[in-house]
Amino acid sequence: MSQSQLPIQPKTAVGTILKTLPNKRLRDIIEKRYGLRGASMTLDAIGKIYGITRERVRQIENSVLKHLAKPEAVSYLEPIYKEVISHIRGAGGVVEEKKFLHSVSEKSEHPHLQLLLALHKGVMQAPENDEFHTRWYSDKDALAISEKVVKGVVQKLDAKKALLSREQLASLVSDTYRETASQNPSMEAVHSYINTSKLIKENPYKEYGLCTWPTVQPKSIRDKAYAILSKEGKPMHFQMIATAIDKSGFRGKKHAHPQTVHNELIKDSNRFVLVGRGLYALKEWGYEPGTVKDVIQSILKKENNGMGREAIVTAVLSRRFVKENTILLNLQNKTLFKKHTNGTYFLA
Repeated sequence: MSQSQLPIQPKTAVGTILKTLPNKRLRDIIEKRYGLRGASMTLDAIGKIYGITRERVRQIENSVLKHLAKPEAVSYLEPIYKEVISHIRGAGGVVEEKKFLHSVSEKSEHPHLQLLLALHKGVMQAPENDEFHTRWYSDKDALAISEKVVKGVVQKLDAKKALLSREQLASLVSDTYRETASQNPSMEAVHSYINTSKLIKENPYKEYGLCTWPTVQPKSIRDKAYAILSKEGKPMHFQMIATAIDKSGFRGKKHAHPQTVHNELIKDSNRFVLVGRGLYALKEWGYEPGTVKDVIQSILKKENNGMGREAIVTAVLSRRFVKENTILLNLQNKTLFKKHTNGTYFLA
């Protein structure tokens, strides 16, 4: 729905119904509470202004809302509610508050629309919690289905441990919806459900996953380096990793200093492996920590019949970015390796 489709501007509508209040004090309290003339204020803050308790302010607010929700006022607002309810139902019956408000009104009118929504029994608000953003819904069944679907998607993402494109995520949501409601969802509902979740997030590469994943919302330099390497898919020099962090949406407020990145990579041996001069790879790719001689030992431990020089060089180069001569020099260590007369090498 475009902003021009609301038949009455929320600000105009609120101004009209507030004129029905019996005194200026009531109007001022509701304006402060909903932020109609600036930032919204807490019950305590309003109470201090008028020298009354927060509970008394709550009572006044509830009384004003009941007054404004009288049939004569609501009938004037019916054209707005008709459009709003149509929008919510078209999005699967549930919408995330911020995106919904932006889709139907100007930002300056969001507080006014929130007040209008609070007056209508056909539109209800689900408060923000650890899993979901604040939502508006048209019926309880739609809310229950949306929550079950989103929680199911989160569980599947956690099991997959893999980033998805917007299209792949939409497909996953659609499949989960069919499993839950035994019918096909509209694409509007699919995208609306995605927007309600606080746990499903998009990274700078337009990939989706859980907000706890370092590839989605990295919290530290190490996490950012992990995200960069995961995206690149191959070893990178720590200076290049630092540059990539700065160019990505992961940067944050601080510049990624190459030496800082290097130090953090060294400290996190559970995720990163030094595979060459300043080159780092992810341990999950199959790389093992250690020097070239350690790598040769690891390779020969698995070969009871020994290995030829060329085979050893090839195997080491698949795990380390070093010169061939470095490998050959390490093979000359007679304390660790012995050479058979047929040219194959074994552990000493």
